[in-house]
Amino acid sequence: MEMPYSRITEIKEAGTPEEANGLMKQGFTLIKVLEKYTNDTERQFSNIVYVLGRQRFNGESHAAPEKNTPSSNQPAPPTVDSAILEKRPWKEYANGGGEWTFYMDREGTLLPELKGASGFIDRLKAGEEIVVGDHGYRIKDKFLKRFPADGAQQ
Repeated sequence: MEMPYSRITEIKEAGTPEEANGLMKQGFTLIKVLEKYTNDTERQFSNIVYVLGRQRFNGESHAAPEKNTPSSNQPAPPTVDSAILEKRPWKEYANGGGEWTFYMDREGTLLPELKGASGFIDRLKAGEEIVVGDHGYRIKDKFLKRFPADGAQQ
């Protein structure tokens, strides 16, 4: 049985939300937000600390390589068959601005139905938004999100 955090290969702390977001764009996952207390003889204070970790992906024994985003003048073509995405059980947002579905199981492993889209998923996890057909796609936490490609998004 895999233990929680057993796939974490690197840990970093961030002192601000901006630093944490920067690390998340580099492929780190937010593990914990905690409050650190400092007891100084003259004063006591606390700081919020964001703990992030880089995970092994798809059974690899090392950290996933950092993703390079394509240059804005030459977007890379989507690396997914749109039929794989259409077969997912999409759930509509109440505001009608898009849909969501899970892309991983409870252990954080890519769903078997999406194995053929692993490169696409990796690009989304690295922070890219990718348009395939009439929809734009992105990932947030454990959710694969899609929205109309005209720009309206949840």
